[in-house]
Amino acid sequence: MRSYPEGNGGLGQLAAEGVSPWLAGLHGGHLVDDDLAELVAERKIRGAVQHPGGTAEGLRESAAYRDRLREFAAVEPDAEAAVRALVADDVRRACDSLHEVFTSGRCGDGWVSVCANPAYAHDAEAMTAEARELAEAVGRPNVLVGIPATRAGLAAVTACLGLGIGVDIRGVCSPECYEAVVEACFRGLELAVERGRDLAGIASAVTVDVGRVDVHTDARLAHVGGARADALPGVAGLAVARLVYRAWDESLGTDRWRALVARGARPQTLLWATGWNPGICRAESFVGWGTAIALSRTRLDYLDCHGDGLLRGDTLTGGHVAARRALAELEERGIRLADICRSLEEVEVAELAVAWRELTVTADAMLHAALPAARNV
Repeated sequence: MRSYPEGNGGLGQLAAEGVSPWLAGLHGGHLVDDDLAELVAERKIRGAVQHPGGTAEGLRESAAYRDRLREFAAVEPDAEAAVRALVADDVRRACDSLHEVFTSGRCGDGWVSVCANPAYAHDAEAMTAEARELAEAVGRPNVLVGIPATRAGLAAVTACLGLGIGVDIRGVCSPECYEAVVEACFRGLELAVERGRDLAGIASAVTVDVGRVDVHTDARLAHVGGARADALPGVAGLAVARLVYRAWDESLGTDRWRALVARGARPQTLLWATGWNPGICRAESFVGWGTAIALSRTRLDYLDCHGDGLLRGDTLTGGHVAARRALAELEERGIRLADICRSLEEVEVAELAVAWRELTVTADAMLHAALPAARNV
């Protein structure tokens, strides 16, 4: 077990292990009174992730949006346009709060990921156009556009990287999917080289949804039951993380990657997503040098205040053998993780679409509620 300075807190321990904490569910409420800037300065937050569900929550709960929505209502009460403008403004301000982190020189830090409209998840050309428009609307060098890991999404990833647009490939749940992501990213960077672009300014992150894998696998284990099943909950997400981390490490040792590094390419950031449940943290389970973990504000607070002694050092390096053993044990119980992960990667897109609709409906209701006040301005 590695020792840490007493009182260093869980976030400090994560940083010591080379894991960057990112704020999950970024919305306008986090930007009031420079709250995000304070999180960056005092708690060492190194990145942020916008999700339509988080923005919808912010619209309902934060007063930060009311005056801005009133301004939109006075001009044109169009919910879709309002959502895009609000999200772009939130992400722009978050990018500014993280700009010093971004320019500090540590690879993989200082980025803000903004979700592209999932309506284009199965249309590569439309998704590429959407990503380009989003990146231009934010207008900051440290923005990444979140693109789902569908077949069309990966084609859009290649196109975006070739255009110099940074990407966050979301909803990856399996090592097999991650290998397809690596191929898409390599092709995109090679395309950028052909076009004479500087690879140093083109970044990619991959959001690996280990929390979702655990939730669905554990539900099946509970249905199976038995003493052996009771010993397995919580192992699936870690197994996926270990195998993805191994694949990431191996990809950085290829001749193909060395050729890209010679052109200035930066290593990809693996971003562990542990889910939205504020009562569970599990940051201690996903510790590997050069990675990041997305945590809600509640989880960040918990880890900062109660995280002393929680971490036990690197949990990923060299863990691929144990990961394969865990998957074999799951299969003995009739649970094939590969099947679960394929299903989850489809579910991710569907849930994103629902969250996006919820965000638009929430904005539309608030815009219409603001109309009387806007007309009296």
